[in-house]
Amino acid sequence: MEPNWINLNLSTQYGVLYMEQDKFISGNILYIEDHSIKTLNLETKETLLISGNSTTPGYREGVGEDARFNLPYSIHQRGATDVIILDSKNGCIRTIARETNETKRIAGFCRIPGDVHGNFNVAEIGRPEKIVKVDADVLAFNDVTSKSIRMLNLRTEDISTLVKLQEFVYGLTKKPNSDNLFLSISGGLGRVNVCSGEVVYLTQGTYNEYAPLKDGQLSRAIFSSRPETLYFIDEYTMFIAQFESHILCVANFESEYVSSICDDSARGHFTMSSGDIETCQLRHPNSLLAIPSLNIIIIGFLDTIGYMEILGLHSYLPATSSRCKSKTPSYQIIMIGVAVGSTIFIVLLLAVVRCRNRRQPQPASEQTER
Repeated sequence: MEPNWINLNLSTQYGVLYMEQDKFISGNILYIEDHSIKTLNLETKETLLISGNSTTPGYREGVGEDARFNLPYSIHQRGATDVIILDSKNGCIRTIARETNETKRIAGFCRIPGDVHGNFNVAEIGRPEKIVKVDADVLAFNDVTSKSIRMLNLRTEDISTLVKLQEFVYGLTKKPNSDNLFLSISGGLGRVNVCSGEVVYLTQGTYNEYAPLKDGQLSRAIFSSRPETLYFIDEYTMFIAQFESHILCVANFESEYVSSICDDSARGHFTMSSGDIETCQLRHPNSLLAIPSLNIIIIGFLDTIGYMEILGLHSYLPATSSRCKSKTPSYQIIMIGVAVGSTIFIVLLLAVVRCRNRRQPQPASEQTER
């Protein structure tokens, strides 16, 4: 792959919080930058403001830059012309009409948080963050303040609660071709069935900020910070981004194994380095987007966007019936190049995996807001 820079010159407080392929402008990436929604042309590297102002939070309905958001956290495109936004710190759900870029509140009372279900004009929402599609008219989202996963029905125009938990829910995604939502709670991973509401905890349910990430069997894996971004690229493979500890890893739910791709073991050093995972250092990975046609996964960081090639992704993980069966994968992140601006660096990464002859590890049988 040829080096291909995205010189966005970002200087953000929260980073690139969310990315999705733009359905209104084919070939573009729709993304959230602080308090605004923008679209990026991957070929020309040009960005276009859709709504809001990245440096000025607030609440105001309007057209384009006249609108104000307060930490929009994720989006869902309903067809090509309507965008649903979780306006997190305003505690409401809003839409943008792409043909006019005009915003409108559809649920929750902006700047009046609460925990009430019912019709859109009576429902109250606390702090919604991650939204995922369950089916054509039903979306699920996590409400951090009420420690719950809630359901938004666009056909009946109501909001209900799927499940309440004892801990904050930070990451949320849906496993393809299943009725299961996967979530992160206090550093651990779990899943909840959208039909029954049954919750199953998959890891130890804790993390240790003073210890390095512990790869290995899923039930025994330890995260060094809460895994805030979860992203399935197929039915069995989920990328996990840990914002605070600058780590990317992969969970495979067929082999039930977690492997680091990039581990910042030297805290406080935020430059990109070539080499094995011990020296590969990321600056707060924040959002993920796979583009299968290009064989890449795009990673949104605190102040930049980069690429990682995902050819042969399954060879990253211990296989049950392949030539790597008795070997543990070792990763190498190779930096193709860096473009340095006054405040940021832009990187293009190529991930190369090599199977080395090592013994397979033997399986063993309330957070403050950022």
